Amino acid sequence: MIAERLTQLVRQRIQTQALSGDGQGEHILGVLNRAGVATVEHEAGAAAADAILRVLTTVRLANASPTGVLVNPLTYQSILTQRAGDGSRLDSPGALAGAPVDSAWGIPLIQTAAVGPDKPILADWARAATLYIREGLTARVSDSDQDDFVRNVVTVLVETRVGLMVSYPQAICVVELDGASGASGASSPVAAQAKTRAPQTRPRGAETG
Repeated sequence: MIAERLTQLVRQRIQTQALSGDGQGEHILGVLNRAGVATVEHEAGAAAADAILRVLTTVRLANASPTGVLVNPLTYQSILTQRAGDGSRLDSPGALAGAPVDSAWGIPLIQTAAVGPDKPILADWARAATLYIREGLTARVSDSDQDDFVRNVVTVLVETRVGLMVSYPQAICVVELDGASGASGASSPVAAQAKTRAPQTRPRGAETG
């Protein structure tokens, strides 16, 4: 149970770092911190959906074919609830679609907290970047970490080794929106560990390397 939860945390951290990692220490240098990634500013008073359309055009002009839009859930909520002075919606007619698959201007839209607020990212992901997995996810359990043995504590460590190659940053573009709120994901190592008193199975705490 603990290993499964930590495995999910590691996967979430890989996603966050692949986007916004700072490249320091064990951190991945994310796509948003690579040279060549384009940015489109949101025009004041314009519908946020229109800014996404401008990003689509920017990526296509770079001879790429957009395959997905990543949006913070709170930013997506803000886009959907924008209203003009007369109360009418500001997301352009036909721009956004919902179930069974969210989309923006016909491009699949994925809501994820790994993307910062007010900064939707659109890209030709297959062409722009590749995540290489050198070592798959592994889970190890030990009571030999520091003084775990004498304190009857077990450490569970889940880790992986990955690398990110951004081969065509021009196929990635960020929308700089204003007025939306949300929580951005912070970069973190792609490993997680928890301590628990044996034979209990609930985490004692979490540490990152």
